[in-house]
Amino acid sequence: MGSMKRRRTRKTTEIEVETQEVIFTAHGTRPATAWCQQCARESAMDSPDGVARLTGVSVRAVYRWIDAGGIHFTESPGGRLLVCLLSVQQIAQQEWHPGSQATRDVRKSEA
Repeated sequence: MGSMKRRRTRKTTEIEVETQEVIFTAHGTRPATAWCQQCARESAMDSPDGVARLTGVSVRAVYRWIDAGGIHFTESPGGRLLVCLLSVQQIAQQEWHPGSQATRDVRKSEA
């Protein structure tokens, strides 16, 4: 009987891993960058307080925009709310003029 040599083949498996990084900033520093699901891209993110400072409206108005679906947000694993500044910028460009509904809503919330 003849000797049979078996040929071994190697199998290679490639695994690709995507990660997300959320960076929190201290009060008064630059906004963090994180993934916005609604924009499907990375965006600068800030707290509702930071958005209120940037836009000159109350924190209550920012929460109303979030509740109305006007601006995007995400929550950190620790439960902190981060607001997508791209969506804030879009609202500002599209609707922020004296007669707009957004302006009327903000004025109501400020009263």
